[in-house]
Amino acid sequence: MSRRATFFMLVYTRTIRIPKDVVLTGALIKIATVLTISGDVEVFGNDGLTRLTGYHVLAGAAGRKQAYLALQDTYVTMSFATKATTIEEVEEEFTDEAALLLSRRQGDGGDA
Repeated sequence: MSRRATFFMLVYTRTIRIPKDVVLTGALIKIATVLTISGDVEVFGNDGLTRLTGYHVLAGAAGRKQAYLALQDTYVTMSFATKATTIEEVEEEFTDEAALLLSRRQGDGGDA
């Protein structure tokens, strides 16, 4: 699994690739974001189970926690406005579970 993060014009964008047949449980996201999903994935969240195939741009509600089962390689991108200037600051802004994030487990805060 890989992750890429970018800051540009006060917008933070974080993309993860979920390989086919991988199950991923996400951190609790405490703020509203834009989600862009490309691939074939089953998403279990606050509204139950949904299958998304193809390309989708969605409003992600604050207070959500989701689990993903990638039926094909899938990319999930989360974007939101921020005034944070470091990966660590922005991770603390969107979740209280930052220690569980891939970037923290890899220990470098950078691209995977």
